Amino acid sequence: MITLLDAADLQRLTWLEIDLALVAQAPPRRAHPLVVLEALFKGVFEAARLDPRLVKQLWHWPGAGVDALHWQAGTRIPLTIQLFGLSAEQIPTWLDQLHARFAPARGPNFSLAEVGPWRIARSPDAPAGTALSLDFLTPVPLPHQPGAPNTALDGAGFQRLCQTRLRKLFGREGQLPPPPELDVSAWRYWRTEHRSRSQGGHPMFLNGCVGPLCLSGPELPPWRPWLGLFSAVGLGERLSFAQGRLLLREEAAAPESVEPGIAPGGYAALSSSTPRCGAPGSASPTPTSSSAPTMPRPPPACR
Repeated sequence: MITLLDAADLQRLTWLEIDLALVAQAPPRRAHPLVVLEALFKGVFEAARLDPRLVKQLWHWPGAGVDALHWQAGTRIPLTIQLFGLSAEQIPTWLDQLHARFAPARGPNFSLAEVGPWRIARSPDAPAGTALSLDFLTPVPLPHQPGAPNTALDGAGFQRLCQTRLRKLFGREGQLPPPPELDVSAWRYWRTEHRSRSQGGHPMFLNGCVGPLCLSGPELPPWRPWLGLFSAVGLGERLSFAQGRLLLREEAAAPESVEPGIAPGGYAALSSSTPRCGAPGSASPTPTSSSAPTMPRPPPACR
């Protein structure tokens, strides 16, 4: 019987990370950059003959959302690669295939400008705010509920997003707390088409929700260690195409509205006890990430 992960286990989870920099030789032609980069690193993984049942590979462009993923000839593209379950004996083979993939003799569309050192990565700490937002930079797919908006997500669905990512990367689910209060009002649905060789070139859709998902309420504090981990490894079942990457941001509660002559707290019984994510007058969001410096951007306000 496989035991569930609890919050105390999270700091013992480790994986390997390496930072790279590519230089584009030309802009993307038709495919979305997520599709282009996925094909590059899937090729490295397959050429290294790694077993996808035992080793998982993730990549992301730190801090860049789907609307900012673009390049021209000469653009430098910083990337972080994460490998789960990769043994020390497999590292040289993976690196050999990485260099081979971008060898000038192959006439690639990218050159490999920099390869950083390997590091052992662990879950970062999460902010201690009373409200947090998961600002999704790349789409996280949701099970579609007939008649519901594409951005609909309830507590049970949020827990499934967490459990599937844990199971895919670490082989175990978590003993998760009850779900916090969720605000999806600033989420938006995003979709692009791509063609898959494995599907005979038939059109496929890369889709899901992007933008801030706001979390609050009395159930939020026990979620902080879990959210720290998910800020490093993403959320959701699908590991390909850098799906489910996010920035974890602290949000301040909205200032209390006070009329002239009324002492602060005079309307406490009428105001909501739940802080609103991204409310006007809130402090600047603080992004949390486990890898390279990000390019913070203010998310849309969560109502």
